[in-house]
Amino acid sequence: ISSKARGTIHGTARVVVKVRVDKSGAVSSAVPASSPSHYFSDAAVKAAKQWDFTPAKISGQPVPSEWLVRFDFTSADTKVLPSQTKP
Repeated sequence: ISSKARGTIHGTARVVVKVRVDKSGAVSSAVPASSPSHYFSDAAVKAAKQWDFTPAKISGQPVPSEWLVRFDFTSADTKVLPSQTKP
């Protein structure tokens, strides 16, 4: 995000993105699950769509998965915390 946008943050701007991942580990969709602003939501979704995930496996076979990826934007940096929700 731009330094100008970072300058508007007081505390933490937290955005959660719901990400669907295909069996190869590529992102098939990413949508905001919660966000304090449209700008930070768009930035988080754009970033999440560029990720590659390690494919989830069931019985040794790759399967699609779902994740919640939390972006914590502060005036100094951005922290990202992914959490697999399915399978």
